[in-house]
Amino acid sequence: MFRKLSAALLTAGLVLGGATAALACEGQKSMEAKKYEKVDTTTLASWIDQKASKVFHAASEETYAAGTLPTAVRVDYAAMSAETLGADKGAKMTFLCANTMCSASKKAALAAVDLGYTDVHVFEEGVAGWKAAGKDLVVAETKGKVRADG
Repeated sequence: MFRKLSAALLTAGLVLGGATAALACEGQKSMEAKKYEKVDTTTLASWIDQKASKVFHAASEETYAAGTLPTAVRVDYAAMSAETLGADKGAKMTFLCANTMCSASKKAALAAVDLGYTDVHVFEEGVAGWKAAGKDLVVAETKGKVRADG
């Protein structure tokens, strides 16, 4: 009887422990998602027209030079700093990369949040989504790193 009770309690503990671990993982995912907001094409186009958001393209110099969104500044998410993003930690900023399969925009957004920026957005559709929506790209010159505020 004692063995059956012990086995039942052990099984229940494993099941509940697994459920707790699963909930913890889900909680972690939702915490990451709350660090930045997603933005759609129409909203981003409006922000660009109104100069309401700094736009950052997480891409290589070659990819950036091939075509980017109007006003976008190239960034390297692994080397971002306050000098790169600007001094205003409350400024609205939007990060993009190639398309929904690319993770560079999300990595750049999380890096910005880690640096203390609070109004951070990701345009997940990226350059491909911008073009698919019929929006024009601009060809950018690249000469090393470009600062957002200068």
